[in-house]
Amino acid sequence: MSVSIDEKEQLINDACMLFMKFFPNIDNNTVRNILCMALNNYALQKTTGDLVVYEGEKNEQLIKRFLVTKRVNGLTERTLRYYGSTLQFFFRRTKKTATEITVNDIRMYFASRELQDCASTVTRNNERHVLSSFYQWMNDEELIHYNPLRKLPQIKGRKDKKKAFTDMEIEKIRANCRNEKEAAIIEILLSTGCRVGELTGMRLDEMENDKILVHGKGQKDRICYLNAKAQLAIKRYMETEYFKVRYQAGNQFLFAAERYNLEEFRYQHIGISGVESMVRDLGKRAGVTKVHPHRFRRTCATFALRRGMPIEQVSKMLGHENIETTQVYLDLSEDDLMQAHKKYVM
Repeated sequence: MSVSIDEKEQLINDACMLFMKFFPNIDNNTVRNILCMALNNYALQKTTGDLVVYEGEKNEQLIKRFLVTKRVNGLTERTLRYYGSTLQFFFRRTKKTATEITVNDIRMYFASRELQDCASTVTRNNERHVLSSFYQWMNDEELIHYNPLRKLPQIKGRKDKKKAFTDMEIEKIRANCRNEKEAAIIEILLSTGCRVGELTGMRLDEMENDKILVHGKGQKDRICYLNAKAQLAIKRYMETEYFKVRYQAGNQFLFAAERYNLEEFRYQHIGISGVESMVRDLGKRAGVTKVHPHRFRRTCATFALRRGMPIEQVSKMLGHENIETTQVYLDLSEDDLMQAHKKYVM
């Protein structure tokens, strides 16, 4: 069934309005002419929302079954929460049952995430990974005949060069630590290159002199090593009244929860958001921009490589499964490359 000229004209008008909304400097006449040419040989039919019945409860049941499978496969509770919230958001936005979702529905979703929500490339790629995993599970369970995400490649965007801290920035940060706890956190991050979640979960009974066991991403444990500055900072921190009170209350985490006096917090560790907030405030006091825990991880890796550590060992130190992941972290300048060339190339 074809539509009248007026209806097709309305479609072109609506499309032009969207282009002008998201691209204010675009030539409206050019867009209109392109759309007229593209739609010339098409017969279109406007659909209504009445054709699809949204079954929210069915989606919830499918999500729960999917998360049970992922829990059995070893995903952490934090990852499971992210998977669940991402899927719930997707189905609220699409207003369709999981088994009725098409490739075009998914493309429309990601278009709205980019243009309306201004979601970053990383965020959209993470969501794509969750949806792909969910629909592959649906396919494996024979609930659908194919995974619609197979036709949607990874979302590519501009990769901005992310910088490590300079020597001066590190010294500014050190100089502006307000207490022994902040100093210990900063030195551990710089010495180990650990993730913020690994730092918050560090336990006293898993620490021995210059090394500590951390519980990494994907429930993979590894040993991290502490340099002299980190060891000294930890010793000074453990001599504070702040630490002693929490340790005597029975908390075995190196960085205990702030509300140690309440029973439910007595055996918990500091939260990731607490460390992130502390580090941001420290950066503001030091006059250093873009201070966040992950940048310390990048700095540790970059400095280790500059000082001669083989990239294979840097990768193992960071807990990466492959070197390609490690290479993304490194901030090597042209001067670094020039010095390496003089050293290694005849």
